[in-house]
Amino acid sequence: MVDASTDDGRQHAPAPLLPRSASPHRSSPTDPEVRDTAVLGGALAVGYLLLELLRVWMPSLVVVLGEGSGVLPIGLAFAALGTLGLAPVAAAFVGPIPPRLLWLLGGMLLLGSRLALLLVDGGPPQLTVATVGVAGGGIALVGLAAGSMRGDLARLGVLGGAALSTAVLGVLGAVDLTWRGGVAGTAGGVLIVAIAAPAIAAATRALDGGRAAAAWPWGTLGPALVLLGVLAAPTGRIAIATGWSPGRVAAASVGLMALVVLGGLLAARAGPLLAGTAGAALLLVGTAAALDASGPSAFAGQAALSAGLGLCVVSGLRGGGTSPRRRGVVVGASLVLLAALVFAAYAGAMLRLPFGTRGVMLTTAGLLAAGSLVSTLRGARLGREAASPLLGRLTASALVVTLFLAGIGGLRSTVEPGPGRDDGTLRIVLANVHYGFDIDGRQRAPQVGDLLAELDADLIALNEVDRGWMITGSPDLLSTYSAATGLTPVFAGATDEVWGNALLSRLPVLEVRRATLPRGRDPLTRSALTVIVELPDGTPLGIVVTHLSDIDRQGDTRVPQAQGVAAIVARLRERSIPAVVAGDLNARPGDAELEVLEDLGLTRALPDRVRTYPDVAPRVQIDHVLVPPLLPVVSAETIATGLSDHRFVVVDVRLDPTRSAAPTP
Repeated sequence: MVDASTDDGRQHAPAPLLPRSASPHRSSPTDPEVRDTAVLGGALAVGYLLLELLRVWMPSLVVVLGEGSGVLPIGLAFAALGTLGLAPVAAAFVGPIPPRLLWLLGGMLLLGSRLALLLVDGGPPQLTVATVGVAGGGIALVGLAAGSMRGDLARLGVLGGAALSTAVLGVLGAVDLTWRGGVAGTAGGVLIVAIAAPAIAAATRALDGGRAAAAWPWGTLGPALVLLGVLAAPTGRIAIATGWSPGRVAAASVGLMALVVLGGLLAARAGPLLAGTAGAALLLVGTAAALDASGPSAFAGQAALSAGLGLCVVSGLRGGGTSPRRRGVVVGASLVLLAALVFAAYAGAMLRLPFGTRGVMLTTAGLLAAGSLVSTLRGARLGREAASPLLGRLTASALVVTLFLAGIGGLRSTVEPGPGRDDGTLRIVLANVHYGFDIDGRQRAPQVGDLLAELDADLIALNEVDRGWMITGSPDLLSTYSAATGLTPVFAGATDEVWGNALLSRLPVLEVRRATLPRGRDPLTRSALTVIVELPDGTPLGIVVTHLSDIDRQGDTRVPQAQGVAAIVARLRERSIPAVVAGDLNARPGDAELEVLEDLGLTRALPDRVRTYPDVAPRVQIDHVLVPPLLPVVSAETIATGLSDHRFVVVDVRLDPTRSAAPTP
């Protein structure tokens, strides 16, 4: 054990740790091993609960406050910053208020909010409860940072709890227990609180404060949670990169989160110079590789990023002699930075910005790597401390939990699709799934999957498919719907690699093409997914799934996009392949953009009088299925589901085995 510097540069000798055999009071909270165990367990519980609450709070801000109350994006940013900004405000009172009291207050707010989520049913109550919980989590982290005598183990606990929460999310199929009703959701929520509450209480007596743990490494926590939530954690990114089955994806997700914990354990065991340098390198390389979600290199990037996160957050100074208040202020500021980075990463969906998610992620990785290296270099000057005797048992426990969760996740499977209808018809469903949320801000992906299975469609066109946005809770909607229906999923990113359009097909898929449409005035990038399927008689059929812009001024955006879709249809016709166009076109019957498609001989399946938006008391028809002449419409209707902000469209067409592709007009 070496001397550590105080804030004013003077040296002081930290109290030596008694060997286990020499400790006269094995159960005393002053026993280093007992103290470290208590702090680690409490930090694990808070990290787990905070990630769960964030996955409710962020989409609630978007849907309830943004869409429901009409608050502008800048207002959402201030709401987020204000909530997490309570953490540095609380840190300013460290001293008059002991850290353990802040920890206890924050922990109680977290636990109470998690229980209260079992009682609320969306809307403003859900937003209020989640906001209180997230604010409580920030206050608890301030108490933890200020009171921890050993910062590496405390940060390992928080990061490990976040990783465990993410691994459980992957095992559950990317839909949290907080969104699951019935016995499973209630029992799961109560069990989480029952396990977390004693751990938080036990840590309270161990948070003594004092000038021991360094402040600077706590600044890595917020950016690390951003990279974890945006790039490393989403199972949708794994599915896109690998094409694996749901079971393999779930097991891989658990493995990635195990790398986070193992990286942290390695950092706690190794010296700061080795751990911090290796972590920064893995972080930068992994982030760059993971940004493009397609291909094996993306999954390898997620793995490198996961290990780098653990190394960077846990490495650095264990001593350092900084004051409890300074440690609290630093971790509080990192949470404010978390809010700012998440807003910057996803604000491009609402505002036209000069930067995108990729730029924000690379900047975040650069900040985290720089912070880790600075902390590492300062720590190297102080030398190494003895590793905690807990690390061996922690490593074994992490491996056991990993194998257990990976085994459960590997059991996930999809249902077998039915044989389809034998009456000579083809059923096409169009669903704008509103990134999985209903208008009250409740995640409804499992219910949508069940409904799509009941509709027994041959082709399901999907808009606003989210496969891993942190701001909406990191779901993988397409995998959820595919598992429920047994249909083959095909995806095309639009806004980014994990948000866009998709098709579920009972029919064999022959060919897939993806195209970017003209952007115009829209802050979002729009795409068209073209899939050629094989009909029962062996002939090909093209289906073009798209989502045109909701921003248009005198035809400057949607008409060029419609022309791009029309060009795709025309090219298919040149190959004697008839095509169906399906999507939320944000155009009403008679609008110019629809006429562009109708001029190709395509016919709208829905009568003019039918409305599709909003789901409750619809006013306009903007969701369209356009069919070629040789696929006559047998029936067309809309379904008010209560699961999205759009009604779903169900169209049955007659298959004519004698047909041939219509000539180009």
